Amino acid sequence: MKEEFNEELTELYAANENMSDSLDYIEILTDLGQIRSRWLELQEGAMFEILGFNKPPFAVSLAQIVSHQKKVSKKKVKEIGIYEFSEVSSVSSLKDFLAVTEMYLNIGEDVKVIEKLPMKIMIIDEKITMLALNDPVSMKPSITTIIINYPDYAKAQKKVFESYWNDSQTLSEFKKNMKHLLKNT
Repeated sequence: MKEEFNEELTELYAANENMSDSLDYIEILTDLGQIRSRWLELQEGAMFEILGFNKPPFAVSLAQIVSHQKKVSKKKVKEIGIYEFSEVSSVSSLKDFLAVTEMYLNIGEDVKVIEKLPMKIMIIDEKITMLALNDPVSMKPSITTIIINYPDYAKAQKKVFESYWNDSQTLSEFKKNMKHLLKNT
């Protein structure tokens, strides 16, 4: 009986050995170190375009971002980012927000801002989509990141990105609208 079972399992394995896993194009990461490492890897591997919905919390430090952004900009990768400002609630948080967004603008990224974004998402070369989802149930900070290597999905998400881009403000417009807060500094 045991030998027959082993033979059946061996035959099943051999029959399915050349079939790819139906979810090979999806990665799920929950470890912050893995998320950070994978994002930097995807960013460095970009060939022509990175689009992003940027909102807190961030898995990568500002110093790491600047270093990798400079490598990407040397490759002439077009970077376009929309930054959420919903957490800007004081003069100091406004200054921090402007420092970050202006830094990206100064290293060559096209930058716009919007009050609220639906999620964190990066779209790389119209083929890879990286979604960072905050755990809505847990009381502690936790991010689950899903990486989908599926061009049709990435192109659909790019359309969503373009819609939000059209509804966003330039950094100059944002500063003009926030002038009343900036006067108090």
